[in-house]
Amino acid sequence: MASTRTWLLRIVGFLLVIVLSDAASRWLRISYWTPFTNDRALAIYVYQRQRVAADILFLGTSKINAAVLPAIIEGELSESLGRPVTAFCLGQPGTSAFTSWQVLRDVVASNGSPAVVVLELSPASLNANHGHIPRDLSSYCSLLDLVEAAPWINSSERLVAASGGAFRGLTTCTLSATRGFYWDSVRPRVEAFARKRGAQFGPRRRQQQRLSDLTEEQQRQLMRDALPWGRHEYMDRYEIGGAPEAAFRSICRLTRDRGIHLVVLDPPVAERYRRRIATPDESREFQSYLDHAAQTCSFERIELDPASLGLTDADFLNLTHLNWDGAATLSRHLAREVLPGLLAPAAPIPVLPESTGRGHALK
Repeated sequence: MASTRTWLLRIVGFLLVIVLSDAASRWLRISYWTPFTNDRALAIYVYQRQRVAADILFLGTSKINAAVLPAIIEGELSESLGRPVTAFCLGQPGTSAFTSWQVLRDVVASNGSPAVVVLELSPASLNANHGHIPRDLSSYCSLLDLVEAAPWINSSERLVAASGGAFRGLTTCTLSATRGFYWDSVRPRVEAFARKRGAQFGPRRRQQQRLSDLTEEQQRQLMRDALPWGRHEYMDRYEIGGAPEAAFRSICRLTRDRGIHLVVLDPPVAERYRRRIATPDESREFQSYLDHAAQTCSFERIELDPASLGLTDADFLNLTHLNWDGAATLSRHLAREVLPGLLAPAAPIPVLPESTGRGHALK
């Protein structure tokens, strides 16, 4: 009996450590201190340590990271509006709307509400079978998130990821407490995220790769490599729903309740890739979903046509990401044509009826 009681106390104590470390990591703003397992999440850590909300917050994947230059956006808007404007980019590579929701919820809690959230949303963003949801469970969820995500932990891969995610708070607390041993090796990355405001490129143009520099055969080979991988990782068994769709609804609710303007867009990709990454049926399903969601969610939908923006293959780094020149062009377009009206004094965001769309609601 004594032995059983001892083991029960040990188990309870261990669980208490897990719960308390999870809460502590969020209270101390170190839950994204993951320099060895998730380098890109350091941008979230940098943003949270600033303790103030940016005027404009960009969320999505590596596509949004490469598509915007916060320094250009800040400069253009500060000049046109006659006051300082700040911007920060928190895109997380290869993720879905599920991750964007976790990030937005966490940074609003720690830093306050931005005036505008620009959300990258593509067909892949809402796929219930998105291949990187396991990584979301292990690298972005709190213990409470894992409990709420239980309906979608429906495979052994997701279960293993969620099990690992339960130790995230303990891991980040340990890494933060011992950072003195390795800080010098991580500092350059942290400072780079701060300097670039989380984006891929800094404010100064440098010599860069251009898609147009590749031969036709090299571009075909790039397509042969990128398209099957993208289809498998992001568009496999395509179905709008599950955690990503519920997360998008949660983003809509949070921005509405907080009076945040929500802008939805899909950064440009090379035309040959765009035509094939989603089938016509998948594209129609996505467009139909957004049309339906717009009836109950308040967001501004922006279409970005590369030709209308003057983008060519010379403005792309590869098939899916803009280079510095392309990012500068898109950033100026957003700063001049999209964002000024959302940052200037205007009527309040309309309150729309609660959604009755598919999927569970994440709190």
